[in-house]
Amino acid sequence: MDISRTRKTRMVRKINTTAMPVSIRTAASPSRLPILVMLLPFYVILTMLMLTFPQYGGHKWSRIIAIGKILSILFNNVTKILHKHATFLSTYYIQIRHISGISP
Repeated sequence: MDISRTRKTRMVRKINTTAMPVSIRTAASPSRLPILVMLLPFYVILTMLMLTFPQYGGHKWSRIIAIGKILSILFNNVTKILHKHATFLSTYYIQIRHISGISP
């Protein structure tokens, strides 16, 4: 009878821990720093190319800059989508861990 009582209290505790999504969300917000670090070499290579080959004229470089801007916009959109999914998945994962009784 003692074991069943402790199990019941544990179940109640599990239900109570799921009733705080705000703290779970704040704990599971991944930073954008790794994404920015991943994009940094792209910009470095682009600027190095611009510095090493200035003889090709402004027209070609304006085209390359335009392509770079388009790529950066695409990367930003992709990272925003990934960031949303990452926050959703991490909150879901932490909620599962709370329900199962494992502290994150």
